[in-house]
Amino acid sequence: MVSTEANLEVLPVIIKVDSDNPDIQVIRAASLIIRGGGLVAYPTDTVYGLAADPFNLMATIRLFEAKIRPLNKPVPILVSSIEKAFSLGYFNDVARMLARKFWPGALTIVVEERRCFPPFITNWTRRVALRMPSSKISLILAEVCGGCIIGTSANISGMPPPTTAEGVLEQLKGKIDAIIDGGETFVKIPSTVVDVSSGKLDIVREGAIPAKSILECIRNEDFK
Repeated sequence: MVSTEANLEVLPVIIKVDSDNPDIQVIRAASLIIRGGGLVAYPTDTVYGLAADPFNLMATIRLFEAKIRPLNKPVPILVSSIEKAFSLGYFNDVARMLARKFWPGALTIVVEERRCFPPFITNWTRRVALRMPSSKISLILAEVCGGCIIGTSANISGMPPPTTAEGVLEQLKGKIDAIIDGGETFVKIPSTVVDVSSGKLDIVREGAIPAKSILECIRNEDFK
């Protein structure tokens, strides 16, 4: 007789949080899962993200496996403050200007790494993608996890990024440990990604922030 227990999916814990007035202690409890090597989905200002400790090798491998994401596709890091971002990457004048203009917000900035991340987080390039979101939940979660968490979208690679906890559950049930349910996200479009690691602007992906807004900001800045 075949046991049915082996066929049961372990569903993630659902943690309800008010996105406008999040309970710090509840989010702190969720952070213990991340600090222990677990995976937690959470709402950002754009779509739901999937968090892990970016310096925990086994946790990051598990995250890539959960998303069915190739190891040569890097993932971004969410930070709780600009100062934390500056401690993780080398910000040249262009990067600093963009961070101060668009953070907190939906702009991911690729810079040379200052801290050593597991190599597949940066695709062995030593360039890391950083973002400070405007979502209270994600900012608090990053803060109580030491200032940074992995910020990749909580979806199977190639599938639409979810904007609700239910959408996360449809794609990742049985693969992650918890979901912070803060309701539907506001922007529903992934962040814009720019690479300024060379000192020049390269728009890798146009998302929530229009490319023209970034280009206009660059043209109007004298870097003095």
